[in-house]
Amino acid sequence: MNSAATEDIELTDGSACELMHPRAWNGYLVSQPDLFDDEIDRAFQSWLAVHGFASVRHTRDVRGWDIERGIANHREATALFRERFGAPPAGEIVLGASMGGLLARILVEQDPDSFAGALPMDGGGAGLLATFNRGFDMAFVVSQLLAPEAPIVLADAPSVAEQLTRLAAVIAAARRNASGVARLALAASIGAVPVWSDPTRAEPPADDPLQEADHLISGMASTIGPAYGFRALVEELVGGVVIDNVHVDYAQSLQISGASGRVQVLYDEAGLSLADDLQALADAPRVAASSAAVDSATRGAVVEGRVRCPVFVLKSLGDPDASVAEENAYLAAASRAGSRDLVRVGYVHSAGHVNATLAERAAALSVLVERIESGGWQGLTSAPALNERAARIAADARWDFTLRRAPGLDTRVSRFVSCEPWPYPRA
Repeated sequence: MNSAATEDIELTDGSACELMHPRAWNGYLVSQPDLFDDEIDRAFQSWLAVHGFASVRHTRDVRGWDIERGIANHREATALFRERFGAPPAGEIVLGASMGGLLARILVEQDPDSFAGALPMDGGGAGLLATFNRGFDMAFVVSQLLAPEAPIVLADAPSVAEQLTRLAAVIAAARRNASGVARLALAASIGAVPVWSDPTRAEPPADDPLQEADHLISGMASTIGPAYGFRALVEELVGGVVIDNVHVDYAQSLQISGASGRVQVLYDEAGLSLADDLQALADAPRVAASSAAVDSATRGAVVEGRVRCPVFVLKSLGDPDASVAEENAYLAAASRAGSRDLVRVGYVHSAGHVNATLAERAAALSVLVERIESGGWQGLTSAPALNERAARIAADARWDFTLRRAPGLDTRVSRFVSCEPWPYPRA
């Protein structure tokens, strides 16, 4: 079994960084813009070492949501690896999850000559502003329809914590009656929340709109607060409001989501008029962004799909934090940029954020490596081919693929499926 030397270092801004160099290096460096350290990540690091991949990881604990610093830290970390071990002869593959997925997409566009490939997971497909505007849209609908007399302050709030407490209380109260459930389902659908997003619960039956609504609302409740909180951190960094809904048509957003039928059923059962609520949203006072704040937040952090290396996205269908609809936006951007042939997406039928098994992650990486080395995607990225590959990888006796403490990760070896994601309302 391959062994690896691991070195923990500190970057210039104080962020923790880990360099890993295997004894029998296969020539690839897998650089990871975010360091997670749960069971699945430790397992994946061990799998990388066993199979000869070098690795660089660094944290967001110090930089937070400062995207420019995240990019700078990544460049510093990979430069340190090269100083110690030399340039990776086979090339660098940037692999990131969540915010790291956004950073991976940005890096391959900003430094196109530095990467052999990219593997983003669950994050960044529609870019930074679209992500924050999506969370804002859901909170706006909740505020206007469920707290109209005293709307929740969603921009320039004196106390973000106080508004988050109010938002959570409004959602909790609304879940106790049919009209509240219908309006929360509307908010979740406008935010492209998946019906199934909790890996600790069974997938709801498609013929039970009330169960679906309960799952939708739970998914929204899990992401709407963090989305507000993270956005507030960015706004503090750039000194102004970055979200904007001046020209948003929420009726159109609902139609784009593909969930209008489900929402209409819930409104009918509650005895409410969906048309009236959509008109109330159209008439509600809007929030405008600061152009200076937007410019600052997006400086060096735009995703345009302009890639020159293969990009294979690993996407959980049931991710409430990074909707699968983001990949529709990413593929459309790549098409506009003339890069569509370089981009593929592997969709995993799983619930939760960054919820891919070890076999699914390893299969995605091995597909990307084969694409880099062969020059073509032929036969590599269909769901059956990916599941077959994952099964072969999982049969490797050198590694135990059973993960016992990660909900939803050890139920099946591989769950790749075909998917045509709905458009992203805020693309």
